[in-house]
Amino acid sequence: NTSLIRSVLQFRPYTGVDFDDDVTEDDILNSNAGPDRWLHDFMSTRKEIRITPSVYVNLSLPAGFAFKSTFGGDLRDYQLSKFKSSRINSTSEGSAGGKSDTRNLNWNWDNTLSYKFKKGGHRLNAMLGSAANYSSSTIEAVQGWNIVQYRGLINSIPTAPNASLAYSEGFNTTLSFFARGVYIFSDRYVLTATYRVDGSSKFYGRNKWGFFPSFAFAWSINNEKWLKNVRWISNMKLRAGWGTVGNDNISSY
Repeated sequence: NTSLIRSVLQFRPYTGVDFDDDVTEDDILNSNAGPDRWLHDFMSTRKEIRITPSVYVNLSLPAGFAFKSTFGGDLRDYQLSKFKSSRINSTSEGSAGGKSDTRNLNWNWDNTLSYKFKKGGHRLNAMLGSAANYSSSTIEAVQGWNIVQYRGLINSIPTAPNASLAYSEGFNTTLSFFARGVYIFSDRYVLTATYRVDGSSKFYGRNKWGFFPSFAFAWSINNEKWLKNVRWISNMKLRAGWGTVGNDNISSY
């Protein structure tokens, strides 16, 4: 049986009695292929430490300006351990065990400077900002097969005649600058312009930076005088826009 659940469902709910004084606990386990053997010969554990700090500063400045800075992180370290003896492992691997340690670190730092202006029927909202992100991952793993051990003990891996080691690491960073302006006239016409510059370490040389402009126009038709008396229309808006986008959803060069 290679499944604990299948073993529980198929195993008889009783066992025989042997009055021989020479019978050991291992003899009883060897004579039964039920869940009791899984309890002795199988182990799977996971230990994890995770820290997710987040801080921000929000300042109201004179003349309609405001500044906000936000920093957040995610530090994660977890270990996986697994052992399965040959008495419950029907494959040719025999008794097999493995252990891995994974460490991930991610952080982001965002800064924005915003400005608001209003006079008569004119409103202007503007913003400048930057965003920095960092991400790294390290994985260490060891596996062993044909271990001369039945009990679920992960420290028996060094005795394995067949073993493999694995190690991998990687990181990437992004840095962005952006500007946005929104002009509103008489709560009817809205003109929006945005420009982004994004850089990614996943690209090489001149391809590291991308430039992404966009424009949009909106017309709140329901705020026009000749439509305000039409009661069966509560909201009507016409929108049009154009822009370019991109992503770095690839592996590092």
